[in-house]
Amino acid sequence: ELQCLPEQVGDMAGLRVLQLSSNQLCTLPVALAGLTALRELWLDGNRLTAVPNWMAELKGLEIVSLARNDIATLPDDLG
Repeated sequence: ELQCLPEQVGDMAGLRVLQLSSNQLCTLPVALAGLTALRELWLDGNRLTAVPNWMAELKGLEIVSLARNDIATLPDDLG
């Protein structure tokens, strides 16, 4: 179970699907904002309490799964 992600994950520019479900992630590195080819981001079942504002920059995202986290609100730009 991952508790954090290395910043180097942002170096995988061609990544289209990132499956990080059922871990212990509390935060997401800003380096993920560079994954412009990302289409699916699976984060359900972690310990996230907020969605970073930079996630709205990932315009190609078609699926974002955030179920089973402790997120109370979403950024206004995400929708």
